[in-house]
Amino acid sequence: CGPDNVDLCSDEDKALIEKFQKMDPDELDLAIEEADNKVKKIEEKSKKAVDGLNKKIQDMQKNIEKEQKKKDDAVKKESKKIGLRVMRAVAAAKKKKEEL
Repeated sequence: CGPDNVDLCSDEDKALIEKFQKMDPDELDLAIEEADNKVKKIEEKSKKAVDGLNKKIQDMQKNIEKEQKKKDDAVKKESKKIGLRVMRAVAAAKKKKEEL
């Protein structure tokens, strides 16, 4: 579909081709420039929104990592305080004795 193969175009595209063919070259160049500017504005707005969301995602990932580290440190501290590793070692040793 295009100016050289209008017969392959939909009615909507045919109408656009006819409209643009009626324009003089300067008018068509201006219309192209305006359309490019509109598309560029849309792309810039979208990029800004996506960049903002990516920033939020990065901030959330940092918060997640911080909270994970806080949890890991707390678990390690509490496990050491109550002797969890030693408890498990003693429990495993008792089970071995019972099996013999």
